[in-house]
Amino acid sequence: MPLPNTRVIPANWAEHHRGAATGTQTAVVEWFHRGAPEPWPLPDGWTGPEPFHQCTANVQQINTVTGALVADQPLQERKYLVSIPMDAPEIRAGEQDGDFCKVTASSDPLLIGRTLNATDVQHGALMWERDIVCTDTLTQN
Repeated sequence: MPLPNTRVIPANWAEHHRGAATGTQTAVVEWFHRGAPEPWPLPDGWTGPEPFHQCTANVQQINTVTGALVADQPLQERKYLVSIPMDAPEIRAGEQDGDFCKVTASSDPLLIGRTLNATDVQHGALMWERDIVCTDTLTQN
């Protein structure tokens, strides 16, 4: 039991530690809402969808790789935890209409340009950063 008139966790504890979390976000990502598929072949002058948000991120692989056979074609996915600042706008998760991000800067040059699809947005009472589970479809990226 805490002492009377004291708190186990001080007020603004999470906000105070957000700077430390932001310091680990060394990559840059652009977030997009899922829309109509890209036209194929790409018309001249087509630049693609416009991002609704750009921010720093920490992108770390979750050590699971899944594989399946879909319509007689192999499908391999890798999961990533993408951590972004808490003040970012809402990121929607979901297979059909979830948002996705593209990595535009990273110390890993092979991560740049990859598309990561938001599948789960983590929530909690004391959050330092917004954690988003994303998938990278290796056979389509």
